[in-house]
Amino acid sequence: MKLDKFDLRLDRDGAMYLAGEEVSGTLYVNTSRAVTLSKIGVKLTGIVHTGWVNKTSDVVYESNDEIVHDYMDATNYLADVSDGELLPEGEHFIKFHFKLSMDIVASMHNDYFGWVRYTCSGLLAISDNTCFRLGGNNEIVVDKSITVYSVLNLDAPHFRLPSTASDSVELVGCCRRHGSLSAKVKLVDFIIPVGLPPTSTKANGLITISYFFKLDMDDFELVIPVGEEMVETAAVAASAYANECGVCFPGLSSKLDAQATASGSSSSVANNADADSSKEIDHFWIQCDVCITWFHGKCVDVEEYESAVIDQYHCPTCQLQHGSSVWKAERNHHRYVFDDLTQDDLPTQIGTRCFIDDFKQNQDRFPLASDKQLIRLDSGYDFVSHFNERQEWMKPYLITHAEGLGLRMPGDDFSVEDCVGLMGADRAVDTIDVYKQHTYQMSLGRYLKKWHDVDRPRLYNILSLEFSHSKLCEVVGPPSIVPKLSWVHQFWPAGKADATTPTTLATLLHAGDVHVEHLRAKPEVALFCLIGMRDSYTDFHIDFGGSSVWYHVFKGAKVFYVVEPTHANLALFGEYQKNPKRSEIFFGDLLPPGAVTRVVVEQGRTLLIPSGWIHAVWTPEDSLVFGGNFLHSLNIPMQLRIYEMELDCHTDERFMFPSFELTNWYAARSVLESLKGTNWLYSGTTTPNYGAEENECQPNGTRAALVKWCK
Repeated sequence: MKLDKFDLRLDRDGAMYLAGEEVSGTLYVNTSRAVTLSKIGVKLTGIVHTGWVNKTSDVVYESNDEIVHDYMDATNYLADVSDGELLPEGEHFIKFHFKLSMDIVASMHNDYFGWVRYTCSGLLAISDNTCFRLGGNNEIVVDKSITVYSVLNLDAPHFRLPSTASDSVELVGCCRRHGSLSAKVKLVDFIIPVGLPPTSTKANGLITISYFFKLDMDDFELVIPVGEEMVETAAVAASAYANECGVCFPGLSSKLDAQATASGSSSSVANNADADSSKEIDHFWIQCDVCITWFHGKCVDVEEYESAVIDQYHCPTCQLQHGSSVWKAERNHHRYVFDDLTQDDLPTQIGTRCFIDDFKQNQDRFPLASDKQLIRLDSGYDFVSHFNERQEWMKPYLITHAEGLGLRMPGDDFSVEDCVGLMGADRAVDTIDVYKQHTYQMSLGRYLKKWHDVDRPRLYNILSLEFSHSKLCEVVGPPSIVPKLSWVHQFWPAGKADATTPTTLATLLHAGDVHVEHLRAKPEVALFCLIGMRDSYTDFHIDFGGSSVWYHVFKGAKVFYVVEPTHANLALFGEYQKNPKRSEIFFGDLLPPGAVTRVVVEQGRTLLIPSGWIHAVWTPEDSLVFGGNFLHSLNIPMQLRIYEMELDCHTDERFMFPSFELTNWYAARSVLESLKGTNWLYSGTTTPNYGAEENECQPNGTRAALVKWCK
């Protein structure tokens, strides 16, 4: 059998697109032998079906109009991989994309009147007469339906007596936006037939459906129907055009209050909006699938992490008639898109429930780290005497007892509840949905409730709760080696950013060699609280900017799977990061046996990891950990190399070391000042070894790294 599989895979979960966006994905072909193709491509089609039903004669009049027909010919791919029309054996991934127009009609369906449907199809035609497992003929078609949402509501009723008007209004929006907004509006006068949707009209016993109306939008920003229950003035229409919240936007919240009062329900939603009106702008919005109104998440008590598990959202008003929101059903446990049955045959993705269950059973295949890879010490006093602040830092340290490290920790009865109490239950923090390996915002109060749940259908992991400016920093502090080495501690004032503290930046500020804005660019990454649910898994990574890490397990336990940052390992990891299929590939399987070793960090122990070490983390039990990141002079070449790797991999700025380049510029100046008189940078004169010599882990010395950086 030649052709094993032919599939079309969309890049977006849920296959929902907004007008103007791109529909993109991959054609997947897997052949056990070379096969000759006469055609391969992708097409995007949109069909409008409308109907007229005669109530007396049962005569049905139908029309089908194709409003979208785009085709991408992929035969040029054959020329890239072979000669002629022969597709070689093996797996093939062919990228495609289509641009949706801004005035595209929204998808819709009505059992009685008609529909608008969009389909993305993969086409493959075979030149010979061989029968295949996927069908008995020579042409194979794979269809994927997509849902399209219009930017403007052009599926209005039949237009009658159109006229134009314009108006303006002074706005104070729910997101604290102030100013004047004006719009020219096309007014449409019509009557909504009783019992029929607004997209239908009724006359002479015939029901006529007009799903879209071609309209020249060059002179108009809005098209609105005018009538009862509709927006009545251009000014209010212009305000609605500003995408204001359906609860807290002035003029709309009162309407919802009236509806809630009439139904006998409480006005908790409106009260919540008032309470939050003085808070920061809320960036998470959610749209009701019934009334199509947008809401701030806070105004309707929905948080961002819930968007991953809600299938159909019903706002508080629509819940009165349509019931509660519908949650996604978990149909497979091995994929991030857990409700998509079409992914049943796809490989297991890293971090999913199936992956973690298998990983726990087979983790012993990774040996414990040897003394060549890990320095084990009994106490912090041993660490202080062993650690050389004038030599390159090469290996991680595991310290059994924290005494002597200079750590500041709370009493043994301190708990996650105390953390939430000190930082505030309303504080939103980046939280990882473990089974999706994706970061969402979640409030600490909501996380605490899930922490206490006996049944945890999903696992959530907090790794980036920085607490430098909270009350928690009064009871938790880093090892004394951190502020001693850390560039951030050396260059920026310890407290509020000003020029009164004798730090490097403050000194340079008085000399006129630094911008005042730099004082406010202090990277706050030295104090993190990490709260992990049992069995949480974090995949292989390198800490941002090649920063070093201190890590104290206050409650619970952690298991690290570490990989030494040799030149070969880093090169392999860089390629792995750029692999679009990496979510289905376990990085440890790409390394030679023994390259991944295990470090078990039990309660009360402290782990310090130098720059560049690749590591994954498994949480065998509920854990509360304190840690932090810091840049310093002992690993300069490695830090710069990791930063360049992040740029090469197009790492999201949110996951990079804040103000990395600014910190390095001042570090470079500081290092050069300390080396004045030795001519070390260019002559190689012996000085404190900040990684000046080349070795397996640091292939380029500090001298070369600084010269390259300055260039």
